[in-house]
Amino acid sequence: MAVSGNTFTALMSLVPMLLLFGCTKGEISTVIVTGPPVPSAALAVVPQQGRKYWALAIAESPSDARRQALANCGNSSCMVVEEFAVGECAIVVQGHTQVFWGKEPEDEKGEVLNYCNLQTRNCQIAKYECLK
Repeated sequence: MAVSGNTFTALMSLVPMLLLFGCTKGEISTVIVTGPPVPSAALAVVPQQGRKYWALAIAESPSDARRQALANCGNSSCMVVEEFAVGECAIVVQGHTQVFWGKEPEDEKGEVLNYCNLQTRNCQIAKYECLK
């Protein structure tokens, strides 16, 4: 991983403090520089009962998104069926008997909705979220 000059200078300014508090150069093996959290999303449903039991969760990590989706789904049989990353849009469409989902570009919400209408009736977009 590349570290910018300013970040490197800031990290190196910590070395004297580490030495002052009893750390030696040999004890410093890894420096991890992290950036801001990257949003992730997960969709959980109960197979064959998705119309009633589903949840889309957005969180700061894939594992948190999965955990929240399962917790919010409302049934112990819920399972994560799709994950979404930055740059992807999650769409959930509810039909009369089923729930449908997919990844669609921000300007095109119709593909999953059209598929739902071919399979059942009363299709409506229940949730649409784009991760940026």
